[in-house]
Amino acid sequence: MQRIESNFIVKGTRENDKMNEESVTDTLARRFLLGEVDDFERKRIERLFISEPEINTKILLAEDDLIEDYLENSLTPSDRDKFLGQYGYTAAERQKLRIAKSIKEYAAAEARLTQTAPAIATWRTFLASLRQRRMLFIPIAAVLTLSVLLAAAWLVQLNLKKADENNRRLVIERELAELNARPGAPEDPSRVPALILLPISIRSVGPQTEMKRRADIPVVQLDLLSNQKDKYRSYQAVVRRVGTNDHFKISGLQMENGPKGNFIRVKLPIHLLQDGFYQVVLSPDSEPSANEEYSFTVSE
Repeated sequence: MQRIESNFIVKGTRENDKMNEESVTDTLARRFLLGEVDDFERKRIERLFISEPEINTKILLAEDDLIEDYLENSLTPSDRDKFLGQYGYTAAERQKLRIAKSIKEYAAAEARLTQTAPAIATWRTFLASLRQRRMLFIPIAAVLTLSVLLAAAWLVQLNLKKADENNRRLVIERELAELNARPGAPEDPSRVPALILLPISIRSVGPQTEMKRRADIPVVQLDLLSNQKDKYRSYQAVVRRVGTNDHFKISGLQMENGPKGNFIRVKLPIHLLQDGFYQVVLSPDSEPSANEEYSFTVSE
């Protein structure tokens, strides 16, 4: 009978310990660490802490969490006071807490530095790449600037050249207008030789009409025979040296009647003519499309 009672007592104790083990929750472990349990509960948990590895681990984890909350200042004022009452009662315990807090602050600073270092390294790498790119862009920018300056200088020279050509053409056309505006009195053939030209449309195939330049002849006269039946108040002639941009226009020319029919008299200063092939386009001032073409050559 005594043996049966002994077995019953042992079995009942083990079952009670198992129930006690299951009853130690995380909240109860935290309350135990803060001193919020009564003596009976405290002794029970202390016995389980010594005898049961699972309870031991749970209590230690709860203690780590509690210390972590203290170091992070996340405890309520009431829990903070209770925590210091349990863990900061002696000078040695307070020293341990200060050391733990310093270690945590140092670890946090290292973590921030570790996070910041890649950003700083990335920023420095970016700045270095910018410097490299800037060094690469300097010769490119210099070439582009030089190209722009050369292009601008070329445009300026081109515009100046065009302006000079326009001014020269205006001077020549003014000279031609004055020369051809004089009264149509017969000129001395020895001084102003006349070159009779037929329109290309009716000229027979043969040698090109040629004019010899001479130093003693300042002016040459072109008699442009016209096959047109209609007469207009005035005409204009455009003289062009073929193969070049040299051309000049004479306006206000009058139709005249001569032994070989109607013709237009055009006077040209000899200094304007160079060796080469010339084309003359004659048209009414009021109707440029009704034109006739002539040609001649100049040689020494």
